[in-house]
Amino acid sequence: MEGVEGNLRLYEPELLRYKHIPKATKSTMAASEDDPLNKYILNTPDAHKARFLRRRQKVWFFLNFTSYVRKKQIFTVNGGDAIVNYDPAPNGGDVRNPLNRLLDQISIAMMDSLKIFDAPEQRKRKAELKSKHETVIKEVLGDAVKDMVALGSLATAPSKQRLGYGTMLVRVVTALADSQGRHTVLTSSNIANTGFYEGCGFHTVGEVLMGEGNPTWDGPPVILRVMVRPPAQPQFGQVDEKM
Repeated sequence: MEGVEGNLRLYEPELLRYKHIPKATKSTMAASEDDPLNKYILNTPDAHKARFLRRRQKVWFFLNFTSYVRKKQIFTVNGGDAIVNYDPAPNGGDVRNPLNRLLDQISIAMMDSLKIFDAPEQRKRKAELKSKHETVIKEVLGDAVKDMVALGSLATAPSKQRLGYGTMLVRVVTALADSQGRHTVLTSSNIANTGFYEGCGFHTVGEVLMGEGNPTWDGPPVILRVMVRPPAQPQFGQVDEKM
């Protein structure tokens, strides 16, 4: 949906559709260029050994977005200018039909297969990320995370930033969590975004350092923050998870 206020064209969040995926991929790739974690994972001394990097990124995003479109768990503003995906609470029950579960497994397998083209140090850093992230989640949230809605990727095309798109998309996910009386959890890979998320009601519960003590990394440690937002009382009715 869209409206007009003066000369400013306003857009409202909507479910991402298959036709939006190319634009959403372009926006997300552009937004991730300066992300500290993205730089840490990809800018390795042996990066020249990685093959088809940009092409693989496009394929990975296509597969990932396709999966979330199928599950109706990804929203956009202006057809791909900004996107956010989420995962429902694991304890909420798996409502997907067997076919969709199978398709998700196929998508995950295909995305994982792209790792064979990574350089050795890139694979090492991805393993570091997986291990440290799982450890901090277990330490600070434990089993409570199973009752939380997870806000996943949030990205806005650089040319469309500071227009409120990110805030609108975060509110779609938090409103859904609020309607279920659940906390919302996210992991931020850029400390510059901490203030933004705090403005959306999140607070930091834990953090990890990537690259600390890694002799192949000449930059400062990359800080990942786990942030949680408690549920609030819905003000405008409940959000239907199947919308």
